[in-house]
Amino acid sequence: MRLRQIITNLAGNALKFTDSGSVTVRIECPGNDGKSENLLLTGAVEDTGIGIEEDKMDDLFEPFAQSDISTNREYGGTGLGLAISRNLARLMGGDVDAVSVPGEGSVFTFRVKVRRAAEGVRADSAAPAASALAGMPTGNLQDGPEKHYWAGERILLAEDNRVNRIVAEQLLRRVGLEPLPCENGEEAVEVWSLHRPAVILMDLQMPVMDGLEASRRIRKIEARDRTTRTPIIALTAHVLEEEKKEARKAGMNGWVTKPVKPEDLYAELARVLPPVVSPV
Repeated sequence: MRLRQIITNLAGNALKFTDSGSVTVRIECPGNDGKSENLLLTGAVEDTGIGIEEDKMDDLFEPFAQSDISTNREYGGTGLGLAISRNLARLMGGDVDAVSVPGEGSVFTFRVKVRRAAEGVRADSAAPAASALAGMPTGNLQDGPEKHYWAGERILLAEDNRVNRIVAEQLLRRVGLEPLPCENGEEAVEVWSLHRPAVILMDLQMPVMDGLEASRRIRKIEARDRTTRTPIIALTAHVLEEEKKEARKAGMNGWVTKPVKPEDLYAELARVLPPVVSPV
């Protein structure tokens, strides 16, 4: 799970700052002879994006650091992803480093120490966890009742990070929800006004308009029109008590931390959104 978090953070950053060209992810296990128990897993995320100025490199992995004063406003994000990734890698006996050329791109490398799994043990993907709906049977997500649990219900997904958005869309479709994706709070208010989805997943940190302001505007329109309030679940990388307070004041009904765990997401959805079909 933590290795996935590191890769997601690095790949997400690369995609965010790369308007054209490519993002390449490489992962390998050098010296793997198929017998050694202790291994070093290495990887690199290379992009052709905007790059980073040399005088910004020293502070790159500091919490809340942004490569430019306008970065948060233009691209969104909190500046925590790289700091979290490096800390996780160091806790696993490795590190994260970066080299960059302004205007040409960046390469972020990571390494972690891992141990070979016992024979016959496999690390499954997150798919089995996706069936962890309260009161529902586990099983094949493609054929089981989970696929139709909220069949046809529309859900607004406001998330500026492309990787996070793609992952969330896949998880939502697994339980029959129809995602309405958007990249900032302003778009979220517009999409909500047009489609009136059953529920909203709202990232707190987004460019143009953040999730808190978008939620406040939606609640204001609902109050003006005297319509039923749409449940709003906050998506956030770190749930601080102050952040929870602000989310409640803005009219949000709950929160899910990122990287999103399927069981947490589905538990929050089940709390605010009745099933379209009853569990078998």
